[in-house]
Amino acid sequence: MKQLKYKIEIVEWVDSFGCTSTWSEIKPISTILICQTVGFVISENEDVISIANSVAEETDNTVEQANGIMTIPKACIKHRKTVR
Repeated sequence: MKQLKYKIEIVEWVDSFGCTSTWSEIKPISTILICQTVGFVISENEDVISIANSVAEETDNTVEQANGIMTIPKACIKHRKTVR
């Protein structure tokens, strides 16, 4: 099997949620939504990490590509682990 170009990580992060579609009673919300994403780290800087669920190498007919790209603000990340 060929060496992977991108590392694979599990990222645990806090998501925003609760956007209502109607008028709602104003009340405190004390729940947070914890999510986990697994994928190829295709881009990262000091503010965000972008993870894709699939990657494809460049060929004579196509450029290098990724599918299912999710960009997560690093301020929302609780934990990261590299998958070996």
